[in-house]
Amino acid sequence: MTGDDGLWYSLELTEPLNLIVQLDAKFHDMKGNRSVITIITEGEKSPNMMGFQFEGEGPQAVHL
Repeated sequence: MTGDDGLWYSLELTEPLNLIVQLDAKFHDMKGNRSVITIITEGEKSPNMMGFQFEGEGPQAVHL
């Protein structure tokens, strides 16, 4: 998801997709449109296995 600062942030949802009640729910009360990439896996995977890596040691901004 893109933040107000223009960086990409990683959000992890650890529940089956078919159990999500509201697919268009807000992200942490952020306002306005957001770019979102959804990656669905059968279990926990490292970012590298999903095709991206984290940058630096600060917030979880990612390079795609």
